[in-house]
Amino acid sequence: MFLWWYTGQNDTVYAVHYKGLVEYYLPEGRLFTHRRAADLANLATEFFQERQELLQQQFRTFEALRIYLRNVTEVVPQLGGIFGGVLLDNVDRSVLLADNIKEKMVVIAERAEEAGEVEIEEKALDVAVQLEDLKSELGELKTESSPMRITEIAGDVRQVYNDTKDLAEAVVSTVQANIKERALELRRLYLIVQELKERLHPPIFPFFNGVWELILPQAITDSNGEEIGLSFAFHLKEVRNPVWKFAEGRIMVKCRFYYVPVQESSDELVYKVGRGEMKMDLQINGWNWNIDEVTKTVNELRSAGINITAPNIERAGLALWVDLTSAKFDRVRNVRNVGETFEEIGNTTSLKKAAEEVLESTRDLTEAVKEGYETLTQAIAEVEREIAADSTDWAEVQEEILKVMDKSIDNVVDSLLDMKRLIAEGLTCLEATSGAETYRELGNDLTVAADHAIEKLRSINETLANLLDVQDGSMLKETHTAVYRDYKATFEELRESALAIANRLRNELENLAARLAERARATTIRIEDKVIGLTDRLEEDERPVAIGAKLGEDLKLGFATDDGLLAGWFKFVNASKVTYPDTSARAGSTDNHPVRAAYIEAGNHLRLYMIYPYFDNAMLEHDPSIGLDVEETTSPEAQEPKYTITPPSGDEILPSSVEMAVQQALPTTTIIATAAAVALVAVAAVFYSKRR
Repeated sequence: MFLWWYTGQNDTVYAVHYKGLVEYYLPEGRLFTHRRAADLANLATEFFQERQELLQQQFRTFEALRIYLRNVTEVVPQLGGIFGGVLLDNVDRSVLLADNIKEKMVVIAERAEEAGEVEIEEKALDVAVQLEDLKSELGELKTESSPMRITEIAGDVRQVYNDTKDLAEAVVSTVQANIKERALELRRLYLIVQELKERLHPPIFPFFNGVWELILPQAITDSNGEEIGLSFAFHLKEVRNPVWKFAEGRIMVKCRFYYVPVQESSDELVYKVGRGEMKMDLQINGWNWNIDEVTKTVNELRSAGINITAPNIERAGLALWVDLTSAKFDRVRNVRNVGETFEEIGNTTSLKKAAEEVLESTRDLTEAVKEGYETLTQAIAEVEREIAADSTDWAEVQEEILKVMDKSIDNVVDSLLDMKRLIAEGLTCLEATSGAETYRELGNDLTVAADHAIEKLRSINETLANLLDVQDGSMLKETHTAVYRDYKATFEELRESALAIANRLRNELENLAARLAERARATTIRIEDKVIGLTDRLEEDERPVAIGAKLGEDLKLGFATDDGLLAGWFKFVNASKVTYPDTSARAGSTDNHPVRAAYIEAGNHLRLYMIYPYFDNAMLEHDPSIGLDVEETTSPEAQEPKYTITPPSGDEILPSSVEMAVQQALPTTTIIATAAAVALVAVAAVFYSKRR
């Protein structure tokens, strides 16, 4: 967190809180929102759901074919009625029966075509042609009837009967084989997604998860040794969660501010930095992308002949999340106390939101198992009805078992894993921002309860998988009884645990809300000419910020009240610098990538996302800044650059070059006076962040 204020009027303090990085993947034609972060749920929906829906559609197609076949087998005995109508001199009845069965064969052919079963389609059409020919023969009996002709018709009816019987057997065999084949592929997809999940990190890297090293301030000097500014940095040295191990040593926030106005030049980007403005360059030296892991898995599946849409990395990227706010104080006496106040102001809404999401996820946790339990109950009842029938349709039994495996087990386990992750992240946020160990205890209790339920459900799934080839009614009934009992016990245990956790969380939230309600102070933010009131709009999506198309332009966000602008502001350049590593095909080369932005009012503060496109394993550098519009920084003298500076890059902390823009020395008194007016900006940032 960075705090700054005007020393000539220090009752208003401004804050920008660097919250973390958000990895995103945007669906076609969609804008950035934090809900489109690149987590498993979103990526699975984007890339694997299409294939899963296709397999499920094929399930439905084969089910329709099987059901229609049952309809046909019910009328097959009526083929005898065709010949009976001839013997009873009721040819019209025989023609009607033949036409009815022929139409059903046409429908079977259509269902087979939808399923891609050419052989069944051809057999059904062949029987339909035979029935059409039989209708013609029956019509001829009205004008020419003889014992020989009747014998020929009897032979044709027998042939139709035999071909229809062969068709029925082929359909049954094909339906069973295809349902099982698609079940196995669905199962394979499920296991692949689970394995993929183990390789993915959460979409949001919260900066509080890291241990940051302060690189102490160093003077920025010109060629004469004259001090013209100050530079320091924060370096991510360690992470508390091992899933972020890859980020250690890769992220820095480099800070520098100048006592005089300068012009910075980085490759093709040239921009002015005003007197007293503090640059805060974000540097990310490579990133482990979730989208790369998804791409790898998708390509493996495509190589194996499974048609899945390949990801488009141009729709992926990272966003820097910062919170902006300001508050009034009688007088700034203790920087640490001011920082803690801002933390509570910034966290009031976030804590409330996190707690609400945890409570909602806890409810969803038990609801998912409840829905699975209801599906299981219905499926077992359907299987037992089928087993009790005179002629058991084992394809239907198999389908009901697969339905349970899909809806009562796989889907429920997925939901439990997602809900467990969301709850754990929410409780981690609550613990980190409030300091209360209660949330860690709740998280541990929830993890134990959810893991126990998942283990039990996976065990049930293995039991059901072993039943797919069983055609023994008594064995099925006995196993179903045990499955029903185990599932019910799992549901009741999880519901009891989740209810206890939710009640404890609700009590803690009420106590927390009472403590924080008195500390929050609202303000407004002005983005260019647009004034934004800081209400709570977190239930909605972020709004895009209009940014100039020409790279190198600034976007400035000013703090304001209903009465007008305040002195403090936050801004950033609409371009980032990307440097490719020596190991890449573009070793050492650099690009300038556009930076977009989105914001949302978060109650008492503005949540801002600076959005960077995918940059592979390259190094990204982007430089937001903070400052004040006061007399010392807005005068003509404070605007005209006195130096041309190349900003630091890579491991550098100090600028790599400082050259005079005007060939005359600056009066020492000017430098000292300006430094006195703005020095506390950096001091506040250094000492408060060092404590963190």
